[in-house]
Amino acid sequence: MQEQARVIASYGSHALVETQSGHREECSIKGKRLKPVAGDLVEIHRGSGNAGVIASILPRHTELGRQASGGRKRQILAANLDTLIVVIAPEPAPEPGIVDRYLAAAEYSGLGAMIVFNKVELADDQGPEWLEEFPPLGYPVFRVSAASGEGVDTLARHLERHTVALVGQSGVGKSTLLNRLMGEDVARAGAVSDKSGEGRHTTTTAFLHRLPDHQASLIDSPGVRDFHLSAIPPESVSGLFREIREAGVGCRFNDCQHQREPGCAVREAVDSGHISPRRYRSYCRLREQMQALKERDPTISRSG
Repeated sequence: MQEQARVIASYGSHALVETQSGHREECSIKGKRLKPVAGDLVEIHRGSGNAGVIASILPRHTELGRQASGGRKRQILAANLDTLIVVIAPEPAPEPGIVDRYLAAAEYSGLGAMIVFNKVELADDQGPEWLEEFPPLGYPVFRVSAASGEGVDTLARHLERHTVALVGQSGVGKSTLLNRLMGEDVARAGAVSDKSGEGRHTTTTAFLHRLPDHQASLIDSPGVRDFHLSAIPPESVSGLFREIREAGVGCRFNDCQHQREPGCAVREAVDSGHISPRRYRSYCRLREQMQALKERDPTISRSG
């Protein structure tokens, strides 16, 4: 007998799944090559003892990946998402480059994206000035307090009928925000180290939760201290920055990489202030990183 289920969380050789009837159970995973992640749809086979075994992963509509630490291999964090929520906070200090890389990953994966500035009760104002760069690009910014609930209802209404992943640095309050959205303690709240000011890693695997009132699914991903987009061709990076992709249509050369080429509409837009110089520098850094990866692995093609 076989049936379909959705992966709630994966733990090495086992995974917690939810069947179509809403029943949750732990299943073993068939073989070492099968790597289901939160959000995956899988086929479960049952033996004579009725124990479930994940036999295959159904085709993914989308997947969120990153470059695994210390290697070239791509690590898949979650599957079948439609929206990425990048959570930042006054503590630990937000790094705009990480936000840019998360947004680039969303573009690469075909996901919508939004930014949540959490812990507004700790901020002297509305957050760093560079946050204002994102709404004109189509990335909404929500300012909330997971501790008090301020702004959380407005955020929740924007999650209706979506499958979203909460991502960000450790200590920004993703788990606390999840608890507030769910109305109960479903995740262990994070903390910021008093000594280092950096977030402690309090979530070790991505876990899918359902938000019944809004018919949404929330995937709480492990906190990170940095995030690196998985390897793609350097010439594809410009397509991951919306404003650069749009302005690049006006470049003199079709293959312009917006660095030193004559007649570059992107450079002109940066000089005139229509494109944020900070975002442009993020683009250049990410392209350099992808070029370095390609030099280490020449098999990286245009398709990624």
